[in-house]
Amino acid sequence: MLPNFSYSLKHAQELIRVITPNATVFITEPGIFRVNATTPGRTELVVRNGEAVINGQRVKKKRSAVASGSAITVSEIDLKIQDSLDLWARERAAQSILANHMLKNEPPWTNKGMEGKETKVDLPDDEESRSSGGVISVKPGGVSFAEEGVELNRAAEGWQQLTEGLQLETGDKLRTSEHSFVEITVLPEMHLRVDEDSELLFDRLTNESISMKLLRGSAILDVARFDSSQGLPLAFGSLATSVLIAREGNYRVDITPKGDEITVREGKVIFNQQLVGGCHRINSGKVSECDKKRIDNFDFWSEYRGEGILAENTRPALPHLTALRRDRFKNTGFWYQNPGQTTYVFVPFTSPHFRSPYGGNYSTVLSPRPTTLKRVDLDAGTLFRLPRSHDPRPLR
Repeated sequence: MLPNFSYSLKHAQELIRVITPNATVFITEPGIFRVNATTPGRTELVVRNGEAVINGQRVKKKRSAVASGSAITVSEIDLKIQDSLDLWARERAAQSILANHMLKNEPPWTNKGMEGKETKVDLPDDEESRSSGGVISVKPGGVSFAEEGVELNRAAEGWQQLTEGLQLETGDKLRTSEHSFVEITVLPEMHLRVDEDSELLFDRLTNESISMKLLRGSAILDVARFDSSQGLPLAFGSLATSVLIAREGNYRVDITPKGDEITVREGKVIFNQQLVGGCHRINSGKVSECDKKRIDNFDFWSEYRGEGILAENTRPALPHLTALRRDRFKNTGFWYQNPGQTTYVFVPFTSPHFRSPYGGNYSTVLSPRPTTLKRVDLDAGTLFRLPRSHDPRPLR
């Protein structure tokens, strides 16, 4: 059982996920968050600052949410009420600020600001430095993201751990375990995301024809661009119900005890030789209107991965997170361990704007010279689209 847990996030580089026996909490932005799971079957999320999601329910700052069974209750909190864990977390944040201030008097930071030189620190290689971000495979079915617990079954080889970078083939099956997600780049601007506890078959996966059938669980097909007139049949659904994708959009398939269900949030599909547009639901052969509202953690995770148009018209598309990571590291910071010490100190790259969620600036930075950050017009959609956690926009 997870006890009381407090988390102060200075900068959001990745999706933070906290898992309890009956809930999953997602954190994507800076703030102060606390998770209490001391009572069986009950999880409480406290958001002092920032915004988080628990079991698909968004919780804004100065609010708490209690997940018990299938119900979630949200209420306001009094920020003045604090216990020993809250006070200890605040004290630790103050110590982090103080340690950062003291770091400027230690090598390799000494006098660097006065000399106007940038400090050099050895950093481990990351995925951007090992690969070219502008190269995308023309073969369909590349694994762009896979968590531990995602497995692949190919021919007679049996189930094996699925790894990122693998190229899927016709006849492959993949399955996810509890709390594991996977994302497949079906085509350069088309991503398939599979929920936890799900299984999917790639019935056909070639440049001439693509057919993906969900065997259990849930899957979302996010299509940024697609032209059906190019002659590529693209089928998506389950063994019982399937549709042909007719244009870009957002499509979800769920296998539930009530039957197989295909939701067309945005876009158009061909079902039983008829055109079905958004927002509609196909269940048991019947078409009805649907609700665009996000319903669970899987929806939220897919949105965070980057739904919609992801690139300029003049260059190939890149996954949302790949585009962000190009400049994210220098626009955020890292944890530095001084030689001979056992603790780490947070060091921003360049920024007078970095502050602890509890207050206080970080005076020691990697580069003393401020850099001009390139602004991205979220409404123009010309470079890439950032999903807005509190104001999600429909696909174009």
